[in-house]
Amino acid sequence: LSIDGGKTWVDANKTSAGVWDYNWTTDITDGVHTLTVKVTDVAGNTATRTLDFTVDTTLLVPTITLDNADDSGTKGDDLTNVNKPTFLLGNIDSDARFVTVEIQHGSIKEVLTATRGTDGRWHFTPDNVWGDGRYTLTVKVEDEAGNIRYSAPLSVTVDTDITINKIELVNDSGVVGDNMTNDIHPQFRVTVPEDVNSVRLSIDGGATWVKATQGAAGTWGYTWPDDVKDGKYTLQVEATDKAGNTITQMLEFTIDTTLSIPTIELDSKDDTGTQGDELTHRTQPKFILQHIDVDAVSVMVSVEHGGVTSTFDAIKGASG
Repeated sequence: LSIDGGKTWVDANKTSAGVWDYNWTTDITDGVHTLTVKVTDVAGNTATRTLDFTVDTTLLVPTITLDNADDSGTKGDDLTNVNKPTFLLGNIDSDARFVTVEIQHGSIKEVLTATRGTDGRWHFTPDNVWGDGRYTLTVKVEDEAGNIRYSAPLSVTVDTDITINKIELVNDSGVVGDNMTNDIHPQFRVTVPEDVNSVRLSIDGGATWVKATQGAAGTWGYTWPDDVKDGKYTLQVEATDKAGNTITQMLEFTIDTTLSIPTIELDSKDDTGTQGDELTHRTQPKFILQHIDVDAVSVMVSVEHGGVTSTFDAIKGASG
């Protein structure tokens, strides 16, 4: 046998009747080679035949990356809110015979086949929707010569969920939780999951937005610097997390900084002297309170007598 065009020859070894073998003992470089076989029988007849063969010992190490179009968070953080993300495969040799992707998610492992596009590039998109969580992907490539290479593992997190846990009017000056304040600079606190990295607020229907400031993990706050007029408002809160998920929630609140000055007078029925002289012989006289705002939640009357002051709750009549 010869692989250098007949310059040098080696003798094959007979292993059985009609079968001869030879294993090359020296390294053969990668590439296409021509094997020349010359046989001679006992009568001295000779015949020659050739066989073209290829030595291929090299295979590139493949790569896998999350498609930028599906990298919905900060580019390169491998965080996505796409539940069927696409991955791009690189360094795939042209003679690749099998290109597969192994996906590990928790205790579940599956192997899927990558696809070669019309442009010659390889990509992979899962067949089914992925649930939220962490996925580790490894590419395996096998070429026509049987060489096998694996990519470095890629860990990707799918996050499609976002919530706003709580929105609070901090300077709620009325009944706790009624979202009413007498402060013209309303202060809000928003509680969200720790992966939220942006919180915006608006009180003008979304025409203008302000950015809240993060305090402790998962807590954001904002105090309106400009005077806000009395009235009812709708606070819009928009939260965005690291994966790019966005959610908006509302909070109705009221600013009320005005209160009428109340009046009190002796009921004319109990003004038993001259009307208006505030003299009565009633031991339990009735007094009329006026200019009480409709949103009053507490009306009290303080009575001083003989150096002693007593306080009583006023009663709202059926007429209002």
